[in-house]
Amino acid sequence: MNRAPAGFAALLMFLALVASTGPRAAHGATESPASADDAAPSIPRSGTVPAAAPDLLLGLDSRLVGAPLAPGPSAEAAAVMAKAEHEEAAFAAELATLDARRVALGPSRADADAALATASSNTERARQRMHTLVASVYVRADTQSSEEADLGRAQVLAARVQRDIVAEWRRATEARDRARAELDAIDAEIAKIDAAHAIATAGQADARARIQAAAADVQRLLPAATVADLDIPLVSLDAYLRAERAMAAEAPSCAIPWYAIAGIAVNESNHGRFRGSTPDATGRVEPAIVGIPLNGDGVAAIGDTDGGLYDGDAQWDRAVGPMQFIPGTWNAWKSDGNLDGVTDPQNIYDAALGAARYLCRGAQPFGFNDRGAANNAFLSYNRAQWYADKVFTRAKQFAQWGLPSTGPMSPTWSTLPESGS
Repeated sequence: MNRAPAGFAALLMFLALVASTGPRAAHGATESPASADDAAPSIPRSGTVPAAAPDLLLGLDSRLVGAPLAPGPSAEAAAVMAKAEHEEAAFAAELATLDARRVALGPSRADADAALATASSNTERARQRMHTLVASVYVRADTQSSEEADLGRAQVLAARVQRDIVAEWRRATEARDRARAELDAIDAEIAKIDAAHAIATAGQADARARIQAAAADVQRLLPAATVADLDIPLVSLDAYLRAERAMAAEAPSCAIPWYAIAGIAVNESNHGRFRGSTPDATGRVEPAIVGIPLNGDGVAAIGDTDGGLYDGDAQWDRAVGPMQFIPGTWNAWKSDGNLDGVTDPQNIYDAALGAARYLCRGAQPFGFNDRGAANNAFLSYNRAQWYADKVFTRAKQFAQWGLPSTGPMSPTWSTLPESGS
């Protein structure tokens, strides 16, 4: 039986150690995935018009989104929906961030994988060279006649291996381990991103389900809401905004702002809430608002002009609806503000657009960009300067407290001259 020299035994033990050495596990990882709060929008104010409201209440002016609502069931339903919308948006932002980070890691992982493949190949090549050299020298040593000669050859071989091949193997192994550690760190980061992505996806689905569940409540309750800072029913305010928008297209030189219409409405019927009336989701006020008979007893005498169609009085006319149109005037200016094919003075959308058209005629030729022309328009509604002044005061308050107007055609009157020419 052939016996291996002592030098070879040491070398074989070293080769066994080489064979048992595997890639080192990586410790630590790169920056963790972003949480939902990192890129999320600010939490909405409780009880505001939710972002989905224009889709739930068709035609609702988008400027109403985010408007604060007075406390009540409408505000509570809106708060539930707004919270779910906020959470859905936060999860969407988180998912976008995670997707971007995963994509950004792609090239780095490809580079690390290629580096590991190269380093592993180099390590294996060095291992093969070592085995080949050991086998070659071992065969030669077995042919020697004396053990001293074998020992001398082994010592020479060990020195050569230590100086050349072993050094090469160690360099290759260290490069492989570095590449493996880098790849493991990247894979650990990707695993974290994927786990966070799964959680965010589930959270987004849950938020969307809650949005859908809240939508029915919002659709049912929101029309009864009141915009808190303005104390205007949401439906009424939407009617004024819609009338402003319609007139901006129909008669841009008039430049009537929504708050001018609101200034009339608050004086005429408290935005459709006179004596307990309220506008419903379609804009119709219930119960109907009907004024006193215009029979000359402390008021103008106006005989019946509508056969009682609008006011239920076949003898005398009565002002009707949230904008308090006299039937004969309504017949001249009746409008379909909610585009339902009906012109109804008891509907705040129809009445607001009719009033806007009537006021624009009174503001000719300068329109509401001129204070004097605006004053004339208000006087056409009620021939008393105290009335016009009151409308100005309330309209300016609405402008300062509330929502933006369509554009530069609707400035606040505090900056306007008293009259135009």
